[in-house]
Amino acid sequence: MILTNPPYVRHHHIDGEQKQWLKDQVLSQLKIQVSGLSGLYIYYILLSHNLLKEGGIATWLIPSEFLYTNYGKALREYLSRKVSLLRIHKFDAAEVQFDDALVSSCVVTYKKEPPVAGHKVDFTMGNFHAPILQKKMPFEAINPLKKWNFYNSDKDHNNDGILLSDIFHITRGIATGNNKFFILEPDDVRKANIEPDCLIPLIPGPRDLKSPVIEADARGQPIVEKVRYLLSVTCSLDEARDKYPNAFQYLIEPKELRSVRLDTPPSWLSIVKETQAEFFYQSTITL
Repeated sequence: MILTNPPYVRHHHIDGEQKQWLKDQVLSQLKIQVSGLSGLYIYYILLSHNLLKEGGIATWLIPSEFLYTNYGKALREYLSRKVSLLRIHKFDAAEVQFDDALVSSCVVTYKKEPPVAGHKVDFTMGNFHAPILQKKMPFEAINPLKKWNFYNSDKDHNNDGILLSDIFHITRGIATGNNKFFILEPDDVRKANIEPDCLIPLIPGPRDLKSPVIEADARGQPIVEKVRYLLSVTCSLDEARDKYPNAFQYLIEPKELRSVRLDTPPSWLSIVKETQAEFFYQSTITL
């Protein structure tokens, strides 16, 4: 039996050589290709396969993100094709299971034996011993190439109220490719004297917010303890040389910190501007 809570380490904290070694080991042992965006816990589960005896039971407390993400495909493939998946219990998002990580969690239990026709998997949610939602799915209906959104109950699909997608164009968060270079502290801004038009104020993550309401100052800047800015140059570098000389100087030096080349298209140096909802004009942002 394996009963454990593996380390939760995001992919960008895994050394490049170590990550490649782990990917090669999984490919060699299980013939499964793991995404480079996978967290360390995924490698733990996959590489523990040969440690578990035939017919043995494994139970893991892990983040539930693999259910819905593209990089979770390797683990979904393993659970649906290499073993007999018994149950996945997803905790409510408000019930944080990790003291040092704001992630929703799940318990995955499986038996080391090939899945057989007619086998059904329990998908539960809520309290582990008294779930508020429970579904049995035939394993043939579980496709690892698709996201496992089995927890949406019928009542979740009614038309009452307003959906976020009715108001906003929803995208993933900002990915700069080099946060140390593009995310600036106030001291960085003052030292480089970067022009205000090239700076977008950032709202900090949930763990750094003291209130669900974020006030704005007279300039429209969010009033938060942890002030940071995103460097966003909306014109070409040739135009920036004359229009924003200080931001231009920051972009070209020092070269060892920059993750983009000087001939990078302007869109790589700026955040896409989305149309704002017209009725959200007050100086208070409520999360």
